[in-house]
Amino acid sequence: MATTRYAWPDILRGVAVIGMILFHAYYLSRNIFLLPSFLGEDFWWLLGPIVGSGFIAISWFSAALSHAKHSFDENLQKSWKRFFLLGFFALSISIFTYSFFYSERISFWILHFFSLVSLISLVCIPFRSWNILWGILLLLLQIYFPDRVGDALYQIPLWWPPAAYYSADYYPLFPWFWVYLIGYGLFHVMREKDWLRYLHLPENSITRSLIFLGKYALVVYLIHVPILYGILFLLSHTLGR
Repeated sequence: MATTRYAWPDILRGVAVIGMILFHAYYLSRNIFLLPSFLGEDFWWLLGPIVGSGFIAISWFSAALSHAKHSFDENLQKSWKRFFLLGFFALSISIFTYSFFYSERISFWILHFFSLVSLISLVCIPFRSWNILWGILLLLLQIYFPDRVGDALYQIPLWWPPAAYYSADYYPLFPWFWVYLIGYGLFHVMREKDWLRYLHLPENSITRSLIFLGKYALVVYLIHVPILYGILFLLSHTLGR
């Protein structure tokens, strides 16, 4: 598999996939199977947000590139398809965790975030590089956002969930959408300045493996937890836990 001109987003996404697998292996081993921790708790709880923000930071490139290559009607159609596809998987995992792992339930995680962003990102199209400014303004405004403004369920996707709300993974639109906006704007700056042509990466077994993981990140995302669960289940029984 030869690397393409824009292979680096898949490579970075592949790195994020590896981090995701490692974090979820730790999370399941500690919270479900009560296995000993390694490398220290602080390392793992720092890794989780880094991986999540990494996925969000990378996603702007694919969206901006797609928007630049297609008409608005085509982008709208693609966005609706992505909204329903990601929404279906996000809802399925929420139902599953609420049914079988209620103490570790997931109600609004990163797939929910990306499902909504699939449609919301369409408003970025006419602003091009100006999205950098909107992202910075949104980041600054969030400094003054209250932590909670009520207990309505519709607030969960935003940033103000009800007081009793819990989700093992939680990625609301705020504060994460500013990362997406700035990245989207940076794409247009790099494209207009022709800086994208400098982002070549060497082709070797490592980059090819990372590209593969990056291209199939959603598939890996969906299957890695059941696989990890099975491995850790066998390990915990071997250790007599």
